[in-house]
Amino acid sequence: MTQLSLIIRPLEHADARDINTMRRIPQIAENLIALPSESLIQNEKFIADLTDDDHVFCAQTIFDKQPRVIGLAGLHVRKLARERHTAVLGIMIHPEFHGQGVGTKLMQTIIDLADNWLLLKRIDLTVFPDNFSAIKLYEKFNFVVEGTMKYASTRRGKLADHLLMARYCVT
Repeated sequence: MTQLSLIIRPLEHADARDINTMRRIPQIAENLIALPSESLIQNEKFIADLTDDDHVFCAQTIFDKQPRVIGLAGLHVRKLARERHTAVLGIMIHPEFHGQGVGTKLMQTIIDLADNWLLLKRIDLTVFPDNFSAIKLYEKFNFVVEGTMKYASTRRGKLADHLLMARYCVT
């Protein structure tokens, strides 16, 4: 297999279409807390509404001679004064590119930002308990399971649990 040519860069408004297309892929959609009715306009608004506390990177490659966003990772610093040392992480990778290092490169970028630029002490996320590849990626970056959030959302027509995972950087 050839090495995937990958650029990790900040999200741009022009990426909204690729993001919307990815979010509609069944393997991605079932692991997001979003509805299948999510529109391109909603994704454009998400990008337009990002603040200085939202740090979103995308993974871009060339596919069929066109640049294409194949992954996204966001770090959202909490707004309350007493929680400014914490953030929430979200990530998604196009299924065609799983196992090719895209998630690792995005996580490296996010963790570097958190540790060396924002000096965050805690990053947390939620994940479905059967999303084994995501959990393995998070554990690779020292996230630990803190607990189970019972009936946290709906998935596949049923109530579903979430695992709450966190990474600490307290010195």
